[in-house]
Amino acid sequence: MSDGEKEPEMNPASNATVCVIGAGIAGLVTAKTLIQDGFDVQVIERDSDLGGTWAPSRTYPGLRTNNSKQTYEFSDFSYSDSADIFPYAEDVRSYLESYTDHFDVRSRIRFNQEVVAVAQAPDNRNRLTVTCRSSANEETTSDFDFIAVCNGVLHIANLPAIEGMNEFRGRILHSSEVTKSTYRPGDKVIVIGGGKSAFDCAAWAAQSGVSPTLVYRRAQWMVPRFLPGGRIPGDWLITSRLMALFLRYYHSSTIERFMHGAGKPLVRLWWGLFAFAWPKDLKMPSAFKPEERLPAGLEKVGVGGDFYAAVNDGYADAIHSSIDRFTHGGVELADGRSLPADVAIFATGWQQSISFMSEELRNEVAGAGYFRLFRHILPPTVPNIGFVGYASSFACQLTAEIGAHWLSEHFLGTLHLPSVNEMNEEIDRAHVWADENLPNRGTEGFVGPHICHYVDDLMGDMGLETRRMDRFVAEYLTAFRASRFAGLGDERRRARMAQRFAAKDCDGH
Repeated sequence: MSDGEKEPEMNPASNATVCVIGAGIAGLVTAKTLIQDGFDVQVIERDSDLGGTWAPSRTYPGLRTNNSKQTYEFSDFSYSDSADIFPYAEDVRSYLESYTDHFDVRSRIRFNQEVVAVAQAPDNRNRLTVTCRSSANEETTSDFDFIAVCNGVLHIANLPAIEGMNEFRGRILHSSEVTKSTYRPGDKVIVIGGGKSAFDCAAWAAQSGVSPTLVYRRAQWMVPRFLPGGRIPGDWLITSRLMALFLRYYHSSTIERFMHGAGKPLVRLWWGLFAFAWPKDLKMPSAFKPEERLPAGLEKVGVGGDFYAAVNDGYADAIHSSIDRFTHGGVELADGRSLPADVAIFATGWQQSISFMSEELRNEVAGAGYFRLFRHILPPTVPNIGFVGYASSFACQLTAEIGAHWLSEHFLGTLHLPSVNEMNEEIDRAHVWADENLPNRGTEGFVGPHICHYVDDLMGDMGLETRRMDRFVAEYLTAFRASRFAGLGDERRRARMAQRFAAKDCDGH
């Protein structure tokens, strides 16, 4: 049976309906996985285009992935040869469009429909009612057996409210609003932020012939795109199981306990080498070297050094401060300096929200002030809602894809889960660990560089093999690519059939 076919018989999903909210990376792979498992799927997308973060309305010029294409793809579908090694936004959009058509997901998507309400159905608490509003302001309501929330962690632009913004006579934009025609000759441009999007926007402004000034509160780690020699993408190392050994997770293997116990000097040496090598390779100006000692701050890491080159060549400037207030013609900084400005670009990230959920559901999902999701997917007390993509990582395609398989297995009723109390205890442990080890993660479910750890958790829950390579060297020293998990749908189906035969044998005795 191929991975694109439905199970021929005894399929508990044959009459079950699922609403997938969002047609970005997580929504597309979740819809594809659920369809192949036999569910009746409908995808709701508020924009006129698919792609989520990569949709044309949300990308800025020069935007490209932090990952090479081998670690930024799904397990069963590769980028075209024409795509850059580190794909640009146009490459990613083309890839997602092709993926959608290849697996016949497009016919399931309702575009220009925003989910405005999700609640338990009044006449059947085991079903969920979804209310959508069209671009023409017309509302429709439908009931579903399950909901997969895939609206992403980067879907509401974060634009801080700063005194005087209404008085400013220039233009104030979020980074997602920057286009090729944003800058005019002679513009005085300020970019606010210290992460990758801020660096990208400032570098693009410098390339467009204006001299931008970056205003940043905290220096963040940036890493080279390629390992020394310029041939091997750096994410080969960042995503490997080898790297995972040097990162503390909230539960550990024997070798990891050794590494972070008696082997701690080796861990310090490992990160000390990176703290020396990355700035040197990128020609990082000294003012941009973070005060945090690696691996602290790794959760905010970006890739590439184009902005550093612009600063070193005198085409851009940077000030370590923050905006205190806007004036008619510019900004006043917290250190007392004033900067003239015609354009202010806020590269200040995104927010996530589940405001469309009823108060009852919100209390179950985030009642403690943070998302209470087992494996960053399942609310323990609401078993017919799942969240895919909320466990954002340095390889979000992979973590979303494995999460989609995990959720589908749960919706099929074949995933063996701990009790509600045990799931809540696990959520608390993961939250405490993340607060200590990923304090600047930005989103609650962020697992960042802990790709191997997180994927192992999901695969273990499904009773599937976590080690995917034949040789130890290949398992630990090569990039943790999605291609390791090609055919996972077939693998899951075989495991379910084996469980059925085993159950029949037990019944026969």
